[in-house]
Amino acid sequence: MTPQHHSADGNPVPLRWLLVGTTVLPAAAFGLMMAFAPEASADIEYQFSPGATLTFTDGNIETLTGTFSFNPAGPSLTQVDITLTGGTPMAGTYTNPYAATPDSIRAYVDDPLASFIEIVYLNDLGPMPDPIASAIYTNPKQRIGTVMVSGSAAPVPEPSSMAILGAALGLFGLRRCKSQRDLSAPADQSRPT
Repeated sequence: MTPQHHSADGNPVPLRWLLVGTTVLPAAAFGLMMAFAPEASADIEYQFSPGATLTFTDGNIETLTGTFSFNPAGPSLTQVDITLTGGTPMAGTYTNPYAATPDSIRAYVDDPLASFIEIVYLNDLGPMPDPIASAIYTNPKQRIGTVMVSGSAAPVPEPSSMAILGAALGLFGLRRCKSQRDLSAPADQSRPT
């Protein structure tokens, strides 16, 4: 005979249902918690907020778009695709990572001696959006800073494998409980569809 516990309404609850409930639900909760836990050693992909602009001291206003991947543990910049749209000489697509500090990134167009952009953030880059504090454009002939900036860089949400695994285990466990319950229902009762 299977040991049974009683629910609040006095009906018996089989011990195996209690065991499934105490293992499946915590596994699903753990998976969801892991989905939102920051990984310090992993690259974080950032995207610039819509309408981000850089106003340089020479009067050029550049619209800033694109993405970059940053690893706070290094810190290191591993991938860059930043586009400045506006006047020359800043306008262009910066696709080559050059350097990074906890609160800044630097990328160049084609040749590190040609021209690069450094974007400094208000705080150290991490799992939260970070406002742009300033930017500096440099080429062999000039170095131009910003007088005004707007926008931020925000991490791009990614599904975590632990969350997917936890959710799958939880759904599998709930589905199994339902099928076990359906199999143990008396034959003369109609089953809901």
